[in-house]
Amino acid sequence: MIFQHTWQQVLTGEKTQTRRLVKPVHCAWSNEFDIEGQPIDITDVRIVYEESYATREVWRVGKTYAVQPGRGKKAVGRIRITAIRREALQDVSCDDALQEGAYPYGRGIWSTAVEEFAELWDSIHDKPGTTWNDNPAVWVLTFELALEN
Repeated sequence: MIFQHTWQQVLTGEKTQTRRLVKPVHCAWSNEFDIEGQPIDITDVRIVYEESYATREVWRVGKTYAVQPGRGKKAVGRIRITAIRREALQDVSCDDALQEGAYPYGRGIWSTAVEEFAELWDSIHDKPGTTWNDNPAVWVLTFELALEN
């Protein structure tokens, strides 16, 4: 998994959550669903290839992933996904923002962890439909450092 801006926080344990954009080809897999048909206790997210009915797993609870500081860069560690959920980007709580590695007063001025997170998000995501104000759907991946594969 690429953590171009926050890989050091992943390795120190300051970052234990990451949000990734939901793409139209993504599908959540679960054994339980709520009354509206939404998955409960998501076990994995897959890319579904409609034309062939095949799937490719993107993330799975319990699986480990390499931590890369950039695309094509050598892994600097590993993480294990412990939970997956789907939500709107702006549903991030203060506790979630802290788990994302955002800290209040990060720029030396009054700010909240959520404001810091929103600013970091927008520094990474600037395409239409992906910004903080667009409030896109995201996968929330909670993880821990993993010592081995």
